[in-house]
Parts: sequence; C-alpha cells; structure tokens
Amino acid sequence: MRSKLVFLLLLSIAGCAWGRPAIRPLPSFGEVPPSDIFGVCVTPYWPDAGNNGVCLDEKMAADIQRIGAKWMRAEFIAGKDGKIKFPAWDEIIQRASDHEISITGLLDYTTCPAPKDQWPTPEYRAKFVQTAVQIVDRYKRFIKRWEIWNEPNFADFRLDPEPYAELLAASYEAIKKVDPDSVISLGGLAGAWSGSDDTAAKQYLQAVYKSKACQEFKASNRKYPFDIVSVHPYAWDKAPSEYLASALRDNIVSVLAEHGEKWKPIWLTEIGWDTDPKSPTKMGADEKKNEERQATWLAEMYDICDTADRGKYGKGKLVNRAFYFCYFGGGFALRDWGGRARPAYYAYARAATGLDLSKEEPEESSTE
Repeated sequence: MRSKLVFLLLLSIAGCAWGRPAIRPLPSFGEVPPSDIFGVCVTPYWPDAGNNGVCLDEKMAADIQRIGAKWMRAEFIAGKDGKIKFPAWDEIIQRASDHEISITGLLDYTTCPAPKDQWPTPEYRAKFVQTAVQIVDRYKRFIKRWEIWNEPNFADFRLDPEPYAELLAASYEAIKKVDPDSVISLGGLAGAWSGSDDTAAKQYLQAVYKSKACQEFKASNRKYPFDIVSVHPYAWDKAPSEYLASALRDNIVSVLAEHGEKWKPIWLTEIGWDTDPKSPTKMGADEKKNEERQATWLAEMYDICDTADRGKYGKGKLVNRAFYFCYFGGGFALRDWGGRARPAYYAYARAATGLDLSKEEPEESSTE
C-alpha cells in the first residue's frame, strides 16, 4: 500500500512537471534478450469494462508473468468518445512493468476510430498520425515497439497497398521524430500465403514495397518505412510442421530478399488455433481433442520459431518473436471465459519456462 501511495505521488509530481506519467521503465526500455520469442496477445483495455476500462488486473498480469510471456501485444483502443484514456493506460503500463512484461503497442482503426471509407483519406491519415505521436511521445520511455495497423490486407480492416503505405510512411517518420529509438512494424498481414491478388500476404507485401509512398521514402531515406514485418499465419486445421516454415520462407522472406532485406526481422503478432467446434475456424468436432491438439501445435510452433532459419535465404533466424492469440477468451485462448486453464496454457508455460505448471494447484485468472 505504501509503495502504491509513493507511485501515485510521483505520478502527480511528474504530471505537473512534464505532463508525463512517472511509470518505472524496465531496463533498456523494456527490451528482452533477442532469443526470447515468447509473447501473448492481450486486451488490456476495453471501453465497456469496469474499473475505468482496465482489464489487465493484478491477477492477470501475475498469471501472464507466471507462464513466461515476456511480451504483450496491446491494441491501443480508444474510449467511447474516440479518445485514448491515458489514466487507464498509465495503470496498464505500470502493471505490465511491475511484472516484467514488455508491451508492443498496436495502433490501428480502434486507436483512431472513423468510418471505413475515411481511412484512405489524407484527413484521416493526419488525424491518425497525430494520435499515434501523442501516444508514443507519452510512453516512449516504456514502449519501444509499435505496430501500424492490423491485417491491412484483410477485408474487414483493409487499406489498399498505396494508402496503407502512405499511412505507414507518415507514421514512421512522425514517430521516429519523437522517439528515434522506436522500432516500427508493418501491420500484421493476414495469412502467410501467395494468391492471385493483393488480398494474399505475399502479393500485398510486394505491392507495399513497390508503392509510390515506400519508393519515395526509400529514395529520401535509403530505407523502407518499417523495421519489422509482422504476419498472422493462421492455418485452422494444420499442424505448424505442415506449413509454417515453408510458408514464411516462400511468401515472406522471398519478398524481403527481392528488395534487399532478407535479414529483416519477422514477428508473428498473432497465431493460434480455435478449439470451439461451433466456430467457422474449427479444428474438429471433438472439443477435448481440439484442446489437446491446440497444446501440441502451440509447442510445435514455438519450437519452429526457436530453431528454424531462412533456408536458401540465409542462416538468420526465421522468426524473431511470436505472440500467441490469445491469453483469455474464446476457443483460441489459453484460459477460457471462465478462467479455466486449457492444456495450451501449460504447454506455453513449459515452452517458455521449462516448468510443468500442471503439477501445481491451478489458479483462476480474472476476466478481461
């Protein structure tokens, strides 16, 4: 209680002096060793939730730390009035820091809400960049990894390659001005496949590289406006050994290599399997067997991420970080809506920590 009061006092003093929250930064800006690939997707804030929208309570943060997740992908969702609720996010970031969890911030259509037909416009782009800069500037001592948009090639969230490249380049330039140490990821591409048009990840990534915005940025800055490529290589009913490494090499690394960037880091900012037999992404009709396969495939996925290289494109690490989707919720989650730990929860902990938590008394988590 005393430490909490001290923190609040420091927060108040810092707010008066600099307009910044006095959140304790993690060592080296919250970075973890490059070999640590374990992340998890979490919804730490939701406008309709109690506690001012904060979903990441103390119990949940402790549980995420317990299973060995060093990274949390957090979507910066605006409040009902369309504005970011900074007091709530101050609390979230402090709690993550207390539990040695580094945040990768996702900035997208929920961060700067607007009708979809406005997304490609210069007016929306300017508003988005302004919001992004405000968030990054406030938290630049504590968050160094930012992902710009979510699944821009997927129908529900789609931006055509040129307007997306314009948004990405403008965001990259503005964020780097307020925090030169920040690392910016291209928005997680839906799938890791090749196709007949730019709805497929390979063709979309190629189109972004070739876009006027990216080519002009490259000509002026001798680099492209993203430091990481993020991918969401879901395959609902396949084991990772059947597709993951080959899909990433053939459809993602090949494009990077074509543009002289075969070394560029690849993050899986979402990957998972849905155990619900009623889901359109179902694994099968038997939920118990689905949960067993989910656990097996999760462990297999992290083993591939930890060991696979880039094949003919070089011996560099194929995947640099993987965020399992997700920690809490429906059929994908490590813990279900009731807080029950699925077998995948224990598989994640074994992969990340080497510990068999199933031998310990199960803990219930709070709900998001």
